[in-house]
Amino acid sequence: MISMRHGQEREQTAVALARIHADPDGSRGRSRVVAGPPVAQPYKLLVTPKEAAEILSVGRTTIFELMAGGQLPSVRIRSSRRIPMVALQQLVQQLLDQAGGEQP
Repeated sequence: MISMRHGQEREQTAVALARIHADPDGSRGRSRVVAGPPVAQPYKLLVTPKEAAEILSVGRTTIFELMAGGQLPSVRIRSSRRIPMVALQQLVQQLLDQAGGEQP
């Protein structure tokens, strides 16, 4: 009887080790969010008006108004409108310069 239990324990241990080897993070194939340093994303030279709105935390309409008013340069690639990232950075700098010494 003792040897049967011991044999069963060995079998269970072998099965558990095989499971760990096949799925070391225990996710069972599900994706997991892992905390750690941020992964570098490729730098975009051009963004869509929607992305520009998200970056500046404004609405798309505001982006189109800034483009129409000449305050935010953009380029056309076929039928798509794109905004250079540098133009967004320059706009923010201009807004900061205009604000001068104003405190939020």
